[in-house]
Amino acid sequence: MRGKILEYTDTTSIGYIRGEDGSKYRFLAEECTPTSPKPYTGAEAEFSPHGGEAKEVSVLPGSKQRESVPTPKRSKKVFSTVMTLAAIFTIAAVAAVIILSEREHRKVKELQDLYHSQIVEIADLLKNGKCTQAASVYSRAKTTRDAIYETGLYYSFESHAQQAHSLEIAECFVELHQLINATVVLEIDNVNDPEYLRKASIIYAKGGNRLKAKEAASKAQSLDPR
Repeated sequence: MRGKILEYTDTTSIGYIRGEDGSKYRFLAEECTPTSPKPYTGAEAEFSPHGGEAKEVSVLPGSKQRESVPTPKRSKKVFSTVMTLAAIFTIAAVAAVIILSEREHRKVKELQDLYHSQIVEIADLLKNGKCTQAASVYSRAKTTRDAIYETGLYYSFESHAQQAHSLEIAECFVELHQLINATVVLEIDNVNDPEYLRKASIIYAKGGNRLKAKEAASKAQSLDPR
């Protein structure tokens, strides 16, 4: 009887043939005739049916063996996968660095713009004799300065005290006879400007803070003996 091999597995050496009668027959590789080509799925074959078994199976000469498609070695697949993942990770890492860098740059720029706007606001308030409001903005400017410092940019106490008009604010309070407020706004610990320190010493003295007045005068003298 003729039939078609529906399925054949090398590992089990078991196959199935669909005969011309429509029945399905099981066969073993050992049932193939000695001259028969190796069975494979889809091949035409002749066999002798015995119940549900196929005996004396012979693959017909006209059948062509299917060419096996070479399977890439697993190591090559793994290497290719690893390289692809590495490339994706590298691209993602570079993109993340660029995004973070841009965000950090934008943050610093916003802080710098805020700081300079606060300096301008202080100057405008002092022109109108608004000492308390100027002192309030000065306090906020110090917070902004500290935030800029945390980003890695250097803003010294001295440059801040001068740019943010702390001495002018103190002198504004002196004119209003608010001497305590005048001394509070001054910063001398990290200031190295002799002229600033001499004026601060006078204000401290007027405000009754003799210790700070002496400290400011002594520091001014050491920086610029006259």
